[in-house]
Amino acid sequence: MGYNQPVEKIFTKYCGVALQRAEQARKMDHPYRFTKIRCKEYLSAILLSILSGLSLWSCGQQQNPRNLVLITIDTLRADHLTPYGSKRNTSPFLEKLARESFLFEDAVSQCGTTPQSLSSIMTGLYPYTDDIITGNGPFNFLKRSSITLAQILKENGYITHGITSHIQAAPVTGINLGFGTFDAVDVSPKNKNYSARSAEEITDLALQWLKDNANKEKPFFLWLHYVDPHYPYAPPKEYKGYFADEEPSAEGETRFYRFDERKSSAFPLTAGKLQRMTLNYDREILYTDRSLEFLFKKELNGLLKDTLVIFSADHGEALGNHDMITHNDVYQAILHVPLFIRFPGKRPPRARIGAPVMLVDLFPTIFEMLNIPSDLPIRGKSLVPLMSGGTKKKGVERRVRLAEYPDRQALISDDGIKLIIRGESRQLYDLKRDPYESSDLSWNMQDVQDMLVEKYAGLKKESRVFERPEKEVLPKVTPEMIEQLKSLGYVTK
Repeated sequence: MGYNQPVEKIFTKYCGVALQRAEQARKMDHPYRFTKIRCKEYLSAILLSILSGLSLWSCGQQQNPRNLVLITIDTLRADHLTPYGSKRNTSPFLEKLARESFLFEDAVSQCGTTPQSLSSIMTGLYPYTDDIITGNGPFNFLKRSSITLAQILKENGYITHGITSHIQAAPVTGINLGFGTFDAVDVSPKNKNYSARSAEEITDLALQWLKDNANKEKPFFLWLHYVDPHYPYAPPKEYKGYFADEEPSAEGETRFYRFDERKSSAFPLTAGKLQRMTLNYDREILYTDRSLEFLFKKELNGLLKDTLVIFSADHGEALGNHDMITHNDVYQAILHVPLFIRFPGKRPPRARIGAPVMLVDLFPTIFEMLNIPSDLPIRGKSLVPLMSGGTKKKGVERRVRLAEYPDRQALISDDGIKLIIRGESRQLYDLKRDPYESSDLSWNMQDVQDMLVEKYAGLKKESRVFERPEKEVLPKVTPEMIEQLKSLGYVTK
């Protein structure tokens, strides 16, 4: 464990860890097996982790975090939060948290669907290019051969616990891989309550867990996943009065939208109905914000002095953008997510970071900040250089950001040029001038398109490094799982 330990203790510990992992991998023939060369790489990573960790905290402004709290909100679109410029004050508490944190203005998810996005956060890998996802019917699962954030933290002495709100983040999806304990919705036949958990329930469970498990000899990793902004946009009754002055007075014209949860590509909605949906979406954000404020004021408050807090979302929501209602695509309203990183200690010197980043970057960032070396082959790049004052060029190196499904991909250059590929079809947008992708430029800039396609081919070629067993047992889909999915508003056969 790298938390507040002398350098010589860290080095001694991880020399032993490297040798233990090599022996374990040799016996297990793990797909990420350690050779002698990999052991040397692992030991080299120890020194790099120590030195880079010192660069962030040696100025005395920050201290080493001991614990980790990761908070993700389902379906939370960045521009509907107060610190990202929302016209409605949806998130006063998160505005306060943002002022105490590094806020990343341009973070993107690796997929517009929950299991794939969360799996990328937990592994530092792309969902399909790196083959970490398998599917069965309407469900997607993290492959059991994956190595996760929780697994490595557990190996390094952390108490690891997850609390999630719905079926798409339940153990049946594999997202609990590596956690010591996990509290999720019950998908067994005996359970007939198919509702997702509310923000209040998640917070209450978190407060009880912190009361029982914090301040022990071991550090902890707690992951909380809230779902409230997700369709069907049903805030508690006491929140219906917020933003009432924006309630539509007339229905207006009817338009047809793609509505994936309702399995419709031509779903009719009036302008008034869409406005009410959006208002309820924002009311659910406000409800979640209040629940988070309660969490931070109670048990978590006394732990902030030595706890690293990361706040983000799995993906956003279209809400009419590109004639879509929900998500499950690669448009920017869906991919652009909030991201705050709060350190123990003083307020960061440069709180807003405009450099382009990805959710896969959280994996190596967490290990570097906790001084836990890892030599796993991953896609993410540590964000510590950016938080240490590095520029875009001197921080995270220039690269193409990827979001993907099996049948479509989004490639975003550091200059904000975004190419969407759907088989033979292409769309091209300049996000700096056109952040909501209203003007397709695919008729132009052929050299840029070719460059992005070439970069994507390179990413796929590199995926051979991520060796995996040929066979993966396909999880069974039960009637109870289908009912849980319906509780989120999905229509399934």
